[in-house]
Amino acid sequence: MGTRVLATLAAVMVAGCSPRQESFTCTGNASCGGGGTCETNGFCSFQDSTCPSGRRFGDLGGAGQCVDGLPPPDAGPDAPPDARVCFGTAPFAFCFATPPAGSIDVSMPTTFDTVTGNMNGTQLHCATPTSGDEGNNYCVLAANTITISAPLRATGTKPLVLLAVDSISVPMSID
Repeated sequence: MGTRVLATLAAVMVAGCSPRQESFTCTGNASCGGGGTCETNGFCSFQDSTCPSGRRFGDLGGAGQCVDGLPPPDAGPDAPPDARVCFGTAPFAFCFATPPAGSIDVSMPTTFDTVTGNMNGTQLHCATPTSGDEGNNYCVLAANTITISAPLRATGTKPLVLLAVDSISVPMSID
């Protein structure tokens, strides 16, 4: 129940957020989310066995470069923008190549397993952000609008995060 409450709070925090800046300065390991490390230059890094250091900067600081003891390339205003659209703040910051589109309308009682994707009721699918969930620790339901007009029960070990570009309406319960 605790993770579901966390997921509901996360949904409220992420819902309807405007796209945000393309960089993030961390203040400690907790601000980098699960498995992240706040490096001395203020950018988050994550485990990556392909890097000599075993760590790579996240997409919101350091441009995805390997951590090798040198500061990452300048990501200031003169850096060319990429095509990502990001929502929320750490540890619930998720980026997509394009803004989530369409709508999700849970209009019949639905049970959804956040790990396997098995469901009965409304068809739901976890989105795959380009960054923000490097450990694949969350099931992110992303759309332009989300309406939960019938009971929704999330099962599984991954917390459910609702992310809507425009609006979320939850007049029914999410368990």
